[in-house]
Amino acid sequence: FSLPLQAATRLPLVTTFYGFDMSAFPQKPRWHRSYQRLFREGDLFLVEGSHMREQLVALGCPESKVQIQRIGVDLQNFSYRPSPPSDEQVRILMVGRFVEKKGFEVGIRAFAQIRHEFPKAQLRIMGDGPLRPDIERLVREHELEEHVLILGSLPYDAYAKEADEAHIFLAPSVTAANGDSEGGAPTVLLEMQARGLPILSTRHADIPEVVVDNVSGYLVPEQDVKALSEKLVQLLAHPERWDEMGQAGRAHMEKQHDIVSLARELEGRYDAVIEH
Repeated sequence: FSLPLQAATRLPLVTTFYGFDMSAFPQKPRWHRSYQRLFREGDLFLVEGSHMREQLVALGCPESKVQIQRIGVDLQNFSYRPSPPSDEQVRILMVGRFVEKKGFEVGIRAFAQIRHEFPKAQLRIMGDGPLRPDIERLVREHELEEHVLILGSLPYDAYAKEADEAHIFLAPSVTAANGDSEGGAPTVLLEMQARGLPILSTRHADIPEVVVDNVSGYLVPEQDVKALSEKLVQLLAHPERWDEMGQAGRAHMEKQHDIVSLARELEGRYDAVIEH
């Protein structure tokens, strides 16, 4: 839709890919053809990480036109805090739309396997979407009504409060049956690490560049309920590591995802494409 405007104005065209536009759209012939023209005539293409860059080049975009522009997080808004007390309850938090690629069903199945060993653990799920009835049914099937709380869509203040009170963040992302994926990595992983939560996620898309495996959290293969539950046990059994992992995640965010420095970097890319 932007190409005619670019032709009329002779202004450079910068396109940012984010997820569904790279994983699902290219499978449709009309979009695939449109992308080939966009790749020829566009000046610069931005992606979140190296996995997305490889995908875009594989779709036909010239490698010389693709640059990595990481997603930024407001480190002042999401300030670090030590792990809250866990004597009464251990809160495991999942956040996102109730769609297949978020892997919430995998997360619930993994939680079901560890529930009896860790009776103080509670899984709290924030969000909503088309798969909510399926997720609620899965909770009932595993008799987890007293252990899994579906919070629904909440305002930002409530989201921040959940982050403050959580002990572990769970993000079991998967590639959906229609090819949809995270593309890069969920922004919530950046915010939760900035806050200081240890992460349990999957080797999916660019998540391995955002979460440092065995340092700021643990990563397991997609759809692997057994591996996910084993790492969940490891986290729950060693609360002494939570702050260590949280501090490592915070340091990683300060180094790679500070929105202030990334905004300057993005402005520099715009300047460069204008001057070219």
